[in-house]
Amino acid sequence: MVVVGILSLIAIMIVVLVRQQRRKEARLAALTEFEIPILSTVRAALIITPSMAAAPVLVAVVAAHMDQGRQHAVAAVLLALGLGVVGMFAGMRLSRRYARIGQLCCAPDRVELQLGPQRWQVDLDQPYELDEASAFGPGNMPLQVLVVRQGDQSLAFSYGLPLGRKPHGDRGVDRYIEPLVDGEARVIHDRLRQRLLTRQPV
Repeated sequence: MVVVGILSLIAIMIVVLVRQQRRKEARLAALTEFEIPILSTVRAALIITPSMAAAPVLVAVVAAHMDQGRQHAVAAVLLALGLGVVGMFAGMRLSRRYARIGQLCCAPDRVELQLGPQRWQVDLDQPYELDEASAFGPGNMPLQVLVVRQGDQSLAFSYGLPLGRKPHGDRGVDRYIEPLVDGEARVIHDRLRQRLLTRQPV
């Protein structure tokens, strides 16, 4: 029973994450100008981990002090896991506010990366090239690595590949490029690729 419950919760969480990611991508794709926050991986982990752990720990403590705790062990485990998932989503929302260290901006005429006091910009009205590769990030998470070159300057970042998405480019690299951006950066990447295609002569 516990195993079935755990597998069901995992399946539900995957479905929710995929739908949430698709909604984010669709919302951004409908905008002409938007920005994606860049988070500190360490700060985000320090926010998300306690958010996930707080409720399950509380449930475990309460269950341990109940006389009928053993009789309701399955329900307690499933409740703890469910609250852990809720805490994870709450932590992710909080981290976007309190772990922010920069932003990736997309406008009709430019893409701009801001990280602390540093800024990199690509003028979309001028020729540019894309260098695409794949890599693995923290926890063996599949990543897309993207370098946008324009003249003697470049703008580079990596982003987590949304579930069900394949990387652009057939080259793999040993290390990803920082900063690491959320998966909705795929919308910016797709726009850059589409803009290149429209520039090519027929």
